[in-house]
Amino acid sequence: MLVLVLITVAVAKWVQETQPQRTTSVAITEQPKAKRAEEKAADTTGATETRIPRSVSGDKGRYYLMEKETNGDIITTLHSRYGVNEIGYTRSEVNCKTRKFRVLGYSEESADAMTGKPGSWTSLVPGSSKSDLVNFVCTPR
Repeated sequence: MLVLVLITVAVAKWVQETQPQRTTSVAITEQPKAKRAEEKAADTTGATETRIPRSVSGDKGRYYLMEKETNGDIITTLHSRYGVNEIGYTRSEVNCKTRKFRVLGYSEESADAMTGKPGSWTSLVPGSSKSDLVNFVCTPR
């Protein structure tokens, strides 16, 4: 009986000591991945980021306006999306008068590593991230 009690105490102590380590190790490996991504974005772009508010919930990403240049009715933007596992950078043109946009380039590496050809001018889908981008850059502040 005494042996059974000692084994039970030893097992309980072992579980108590090892269980928090497993939980902690998961939190430690997940948190730096997102933090490294944000630090990498700041290092590669050198730009100041302004958070773009979302009109709908459910998207786990966070969107930031990094650059905005106006030329007549066209606004050229650079924005980033911090997702769960990646960061995406998109350069777009926005026509505030017609409420249309087109993507000029995209990269998950850095803002400087964008590739792609200018896309077609596209209508907005209400509640989409592009719709929120257009509303954000076309609204005077």
